[in-house]
Amino acid sequence: MANGSKRFHSKSRNGCGQCKRRRVRCNLQGPICSNCHRRNEFCDYLRDYHYQSSEIEISRSHVHTTLFNPGLAPRLLQGVTPIDEYAYLSSCTELFIALDYYPGLINEGELLAYTTTFFSETDRGPFTPSQDERSLWKGNYDYQNKRLEYLLPTISSLCAIHETLQRGSQFPGTHVRALQHNITASTRFRHTEKNVHDSNWIPMLIFGVGYIMFNFAAAQSMPDRDFDYLSIFHILRGTAQIGDEIGVFLEKSGLGDILERRRQWVVDPSDLSDILQAIDRLGSVAHPMGTSETMRAHCEHALGRLKWWTQYVQGVPRTWKHFILWPASVTDGFVTTLVEKQPVALLVYIYWCVVMHRAPRRWYADGWHLRVAVAAMSDLGPEYATLLDWPSLALGTPLVTDIL
Repeated sequence: MANGSKRFHSKSRNGCGQCKRRRVRCNLQGPICSNCHRRNEFCDYLRDYHYQSSEIEISRSHVHTTLFNPGLAPRLLQGVTPIDEYAYLSSCTELFIALDYYPGLINEGELLAYTTTFFSETDRGPFTPSQDERSLWKGNYDYQNKRLEYLLPTISSLCAIHETLQRGSQFPGTHVRALQHNITASTRFRHTEKNVHDSNWIPMLIFGVGYIMFNFAAAQSMPDRDFDYLSIFHILRGTAQIGDEIGVFLEKSGLGDILERRRQWVVDPSDLSDILQAIDRLGSVAHPMGTSETMRAHCEHALGRLKWWTQYVQGVPRTWKHFILWPASVTDGFVTTLVEKQPVALLVYIYWCVVMHRAPRRWYADGWHLRVAVAAMSDLGPEYATLLDWPSLALGTPLVTDIL
């Protein structure tokens, strides 16, 4: 203003709490209003935010002005309007590739627009709603929009957590924004999806993969006081059942094969025998005095499954199935033993982290192996130092004898 004074707005009835306290106009743009976004502050407008049909339509039109620009997102240009199931699955593959390499191929706005357009082509893809779905929703939302309401914040949570990793702890607002999106996506997913079927397995797969990606990234950026080195293990184990259900459709569709060919990751199993020998050495480790036979048996079973899993993935886990498989295969008794920080259970867990470390590099999982393994190592006494030399060298950490 000409006199340098600041104009206040006394009423912001539907605005967020921050704007009301400052008595400034809120633009009512969920999930983060423009003022909170600019100030990197928590925005409580998210609590009541819903992706409305009009906003989704804006995303649909946005894709024609950005995504189809020859200079933008070249690897996502084809397949948005598929003419057969294979083309549809190929388009879905491009979405996963974009998430793996974000933001190198596409920015957040384009990614949201692509997702919206992809799920709008329901008449040409495997998304026909069941009769139960139609009667349940009773026309309040069309079924595409119902799924977009959890998929769009899933995408936004990944974009925000990526920004958190890039900008660091000096910008806490980006981490808060990422958590807000993640909570919103998870809440809406639970309210929308009850079981897996033909019409929803792909959006459920995208949400599930996005949820795991988010938690991998969060494990790198989380403050030390909040960090739990077993959280990733629990998350992967917790997704196993729904992953198995989705896996039936995934295998039948051939999407997994298409994705594997697209990524073209090279597996070098040349040092697999060295890894297996290191795992075998854990078989002779002595348990602490007083360890029950039951606890020993759970650890022995988990070690056997680790060796089997390492052979199955050829020493290089590459797919989400590979990531989930070992945590899902251990017994509940081993989980209890691990939570109690029994030394042999921790050693098995650390060795699993080493094999996971050999996975192809992804932006969201680059540093979690190291942080998790070092944290678990710190809970072991010096008598286990020789068994930690191999993990330390494999992960590029200081020798464990320097840590303990």
